[in-house]
Amino acid sequence: MSDTGGDRRRDRRTERDSRRNRNDDNTPSEDNKIDEKIETKTEEKKSERVREKKDTKVDENIDPDAVRQENVMWVPDEKEAFVLAEINECIGDNVTYTKINSGEKGENKLQKLHNVNPSPKYDAIDDMATFAYLNEPSVLNNLWQRYQKDNIYTYSGLFLVAVNPYKQIPIYTKDYVDKYKGKQRGDLPPHVFAVADEAYRSMLQNGNQSMLVTGESGAGKTENTKKIIQYLTGIAGSQTSKDLDNKILKTNPLLEAFGNAKTVKNDNSSRFGKFIEINFNAKNLICGANVANYLLELVRLVDRSDSERCFHIFYQIFTSDD
Repeated sequence: MSDTGGDRRRDRRTERDSRRNRNDDNTPSEDNKIDEKIETKTEEKKSERVREKKDTKVDENIDPDAVRQENVMWVPDEKEAFVLAEINECIGDNVTYTKINSGEKGENKLQKLHNVNPSPKYDAIDDMATFAYLNEPSVLNNLWQRYQKDNIYTYSGLFLVAVNPYKQIPIYTKDYVDKYKGKQRGDLPPHVFAVADEAYRSMLQNGNQSMLVTGESGAGKTENTKKIIQYLTGIAGSQTSKDLDNKILKTNPLLEAFGNAKTVKNDNSSRFGKFIEINFNAKNLICGANVANYLLELVRLVDRSDSERCFHIFYQIFTSDD
């Protein structure tokens, strides 16, 4: 007879041992537990960042990552237009911050804030088109930094931005004319002479060129137009008359007498538009000039505010030599 009972007991012990071994194999080690905890926390942080980015609505010009990476942005300010501020918290499109210059705390929409360019690489640079972030506060800050050093000219791509210094700066002498003559743009600091020289060289190669001088009252349009004429007459000269360049320059006082007036913003404001055409002959020398006037502010003759005056000519006529 076979011992079937003993066989069954042995089979049950074998099965229990097998289950115990399987359980031991599936039991995680302490190292595995630590790795799982790290992975879980990492995934939770990733999920939080994803949710935060989905909830945050920002303008396309704003880099939301800059808020968390650099922690400093331009914020609106009533007195200074924009100031630097340290970001305290960004929840959705609401940002709380502390102004660096005053320590004042504030809150605003993320769309109202602007990214800050890395410093000092982008401080007081010659060409603002190279900014990492081209925005209003960065432009104003760069112009202000250069203005403090009497660098009143700044490039912005193809444009030249001029800030009126309201004082005499010795940067229009004959030495400066010779300095910028024939130089490539970028070889020297930004200057109206550099733009005028570029226009002249382009005319020699490609034909007629135009220069547009625009801006609000008191920006320096009239003075910069004079400097352009001064530079062109200085490098090109005249074949027909030694005094032709002076004659062109001397048309400005006459035009200003009949077309300029004192306004609230400017004591010598041009109240008309002016198109000056300078002609060159086959030898690239100045051979003549035409001046066309348009949009004269005739209403100033009969109506103006108490703080403004009529055209200069009327006061000059009645001014005595005494």
